[in-house]
Amino acid sequence: MLNPASELNLSELHLIEEEMSVSNGVDLDPISLEIEKERVDYLEKSKYLQEQLLDLKSEIEGLKLEEKQTDYDLLHQEQVFSGENKYSTLRKVSSFKSCIFFMYLLVCVYVVWIINRTFSFVDQIRFH
Repeated sequence: MLNPASELNLSELHLIEEEMSVSNGVDLDPISLEIEKERVDYLEKSKYLQEQLLDLKSEIEGLKLEEKQTDYDLLHQEQVFSGENKYSTLRKVSSFKSCIFFMYLLVCVYVVWIINRTFSFVDQIRFH
């Protein structure tokens, strides 16, 4: 089986076809040959589309003017470069909210403790 990442053209396919028929002494199965042709076509189209995508990306980057970029554009570029996305930001916010909630609970417990201590002190003064 051929490597799917390899880049073949039709002339290479014919060479492979000849090698296989000579080495096996039998012609290739027509279905196998058709599958291999389809795979080669797919790889060629995929390579072409990848090249087009890269061309468009570079064209878009070339059209961006540095002086017209806002602070948000620059921030977005930095975040994309560092691997940040909306999901990682949401995870951070969620963990931050959890931390804030825990601190809130600690403060509430402390306030209740202070109130109880104050009332017990007042009760001691009243009864003495």
